[in-house]
Amino acid sequence: MRPLRVGIVGAGQRGRDAWSSALMIRPDLAEVVAVCDPNQEHVERFRASVHNPELPAFVSLEDALASGIKLDAVIIATPDDAHIEPTQVALAADLDVLLEKPVALTAAGVRALIQAEAASRGRVAVAHVLRYAPAYERLNALLAEGAIGTVRAIEHVENVGHAHFAHSYVRGPWRSTASAAPMLLAKACHDLDVVRMLAGTMPDTLSSLASARWFTFENAPAGAPEFCLDGCPAEDTCPFHAGRIYLQQYREAAWPRTVVAWPGDDASVTAALGRGPYGRCVYRSDNDVVDHQTVSMRFASGMVASVTVTAFDARNTRETTVRGSLGTLKVCLEDGFIERTMFTDGQTERLPVPASVGHSNEDAALLHKTLEAWSGHSGSLRTGLREAADSHLMAFAAEASRHAGGTPVAPTRLPS
Repeated sequence: MRPLRVGIVGAGQRGRDAWSSALMIRPDLAEVVAVCDPNQEHVERFRASVHNPELPAFVSLEDALASGIKLDAVIIATPDDAHIEPTQVALAADLDVLLEKPVALTAAGVRALIQAEAASRGRVAVAHVLRYAPAYERLNALLAEGAIGTVRAIEHVENVGHAHFAHSYVRGPWRSTASAAPMLLAKACHDLDVVRMLAGTMPDTLSSLASARWFTFENAPAGAPEFCLDGCPAEDTCPFHAGRIYLQQYREAAWPRTVVAWPGDDASVTAALGRGPYGRCVYRSDNDVVDHQTVSMRFASGMVASVTVTAFDARNTRETTVRGSLGTLKVCLEDGFIERTMFTDGQTERLPVPASVGHSNEDAALLHKTLEAWSGHSGSLRTGLREAADSHLMAFAAEASRHAGGTPVAPTRLPS
């Protein structure tokens, strides 16, 4: 079969560096035939990334479809609050869609997308890339085999990493609840989806608590200026100092330096830190999001689970412990193994799995498996919209509980 003709809607970092790069690995499956973005600078960077300066570009998906260009599918990588409309446009044209998370910011938005998919010949896959992490694939298979008996508890922790958190949730676009999705939805609907996958169902009830914010003016070091590079007296001791993060810790990394400034070299990054948002002292920023949150869940079976998301760890990884009636399974994504300990003998064995650092490999695996399912519409989508939506409904319930001081809430369930 011919490669699928794919349009990219949203030419920012995810559209350009994640999805177009993964598409180029498998030209037998798909080719990029259009990019849609109102920002001409983003368009030109995208064209350069796919080595096609003449790639057709449009302000919106509506404009692309009106032009008569032929598309089979689209990848929607627009900002969080701009996912619903282009998805509805794509589905109305019977196109398949790979949609970045979060798919919508409200339960009503989720329902609107499900209704649009039901009326279309197109199918929606959600970018829940953790389902393609080898460690979670293996962990899920072990549970299905009864490797530790009946599951009684799941404990999952996302260590966002202090530098990553400061970049995205203190200085970056997710720092304000007025303009972006809540931290739990934006960052951890992945993690709620992992628990949903391992448990095989939604929880009956959940509750959530979060810490008071640490990144406030009263916690700033004495004499700290508004911008880190203006001679902060705590430069050598502050782990969140912008110079330390962007000019030392991430010096060899495209992300997040190309987010701070293009093309991400020392000169452009240093200039951007001088008066840009990524150079601001984390204690003098305008962020208002939580920095540590825990969600506690109870299932109809009596099983319990928890998801914790925290800024306060040097690592940027995930750790999961599953406690069964016969033993435990523990995994940290960057370790490269799963630990299984059985109660009968107390011995621990290490089951090797490929380590995951970041999720570029999982991005590619999800995209390629999704393209294979779309080619002729055979096979199943591991991250189809209806099941993926459960994680969002769990996040909405958790936020309602958090705002109510931890009062248990029953998540909304989609009609069967």
